[in-house]
Amino acid sequence: MSTITLADVAALAKVSTATVSMVLRNRGRISDETRKRVLSAIDELGYVYNQTAANLRNRSSNQVGLLLHDITNPFYAEMTAGLSQEMERHQLMLFFG
Repeated sequence: MSTITLADVAALAKVSTATVSMVLRNRGRISDETRKRVLSAIDELGYVYNQTAANLRNRSSNQVGLLLHDITNPFYAEMTAGLSQEMERHQLMLFFG
C-alpha cells in the first residue's frame, strides 16, 4: 500500500495542497465548508500528518535542548521554569539533559 500524500487529500477534497496544509496547521482563512471537506477526505483516506517529515522539509523542529550541570540547584530550577513558560508561549518544546 502506498503512502497517502497531501496531494491525495487535496484531490479528493477538490482543493489545493496549500489549502490542505493550512487546514492541518489551523492557519489562514478557510471556510467551514472547505475545512469540513478536507477533514472528511483526511478521515476517508486515513491520512496521518508526519511531523518528522515536516520538520525535515522546514529544517526546524521547534525543539530546544538544555543541558544543565546540576538541575537540583535552585537557580537552575527558577531559570528553567521561566524559560519553559516563554518557550511554550512561542510553541517551542524544551528538553532537559
